[in-house]
Amino acid sequence: MDHLSRLWGVRLYRRNLVTMGQGIVAGQEVVLVKPRTFMNNSGVAAQYLISRFGVSQDDFMIIYDEMDLPLGRIRIRPEGSAAGHNGMRSIISVLDSQRCARIRVGIGRPHTSQGDIGYVLGSFTKQENDVVQRSVDRVAQAVGVFLADGINEAMNQFNQESS
Repeated sequence: MDHLSRLWGVRLYRRNLVTMGQGIVAGQEVVLVKPRTFMNNSGVAAQYLISRFGVSQDDFMIIYDEMDLPLGRIRIRPEGSAAGHNGMRSIISVLDSQRCARIRVGIGRPHTSQGDIGYVLGSFTKQENDVVQRSVDRVAQAVGVFLADGINEAMNQFNQESS
């Protein structure tokens, strides 16, 4: 969200359970949101947006990390299960639907014995950071295509194997 905020000139500010900002991108009103809850309670932030803006699940584009994808790979889907991701499980529970667009950003699996939590909360190496930055740039491009041309075009352009 920080990258999108800088790219699109959308100022982020703290509000209740989220850090958010509003702007116009690709001719559409957007609200960038980072939950300030624990990841397992991300649905609380979704509920806040529903209450504040009256949005439906069709208005959401959720971006989150995914250990089941290699580092740097992104996958865009119009809907789906949480697939073990507790943050998505929380959002799906609040929306009472699996129908919400999402971009899964691959972070890979830990290569050491640090465990999943230590890996997700840890730091990337310099080499990994370069891959992550390229994937962040691709995610920003994909969100722009999603806003301008829809989910199908975003999937067609960004679900290739390259990272």
